[in-house]
Amino acid sequence: VAIERGTTPQQRILRTTLEKLPLALAKQTFESPTLLVIGEVAALSSVLNWYEPGLAYAFDTREIKQQKK
Repeated sequence: VAIERGTTPQQRILRTTLEKLPLALAKQTFESPTLLVIGEVAALSSVLNWYEPGLAYAFDTREIKQQKK
């Protein structure tokens, strides 16, 4: 898995095998910063995909305090 500009609105993800990675990256022209995730954990990328560009992951702590009362 290659993650370009992770956790930014410009984030792109490339899922491929290690064997096909060089060719896939050459076709996509990923730029710095790009993080490579290799090994068994890479197979979990679709399950652990907590960030989607354009979506806000924020919450109001006042709502949490009110729910605890």
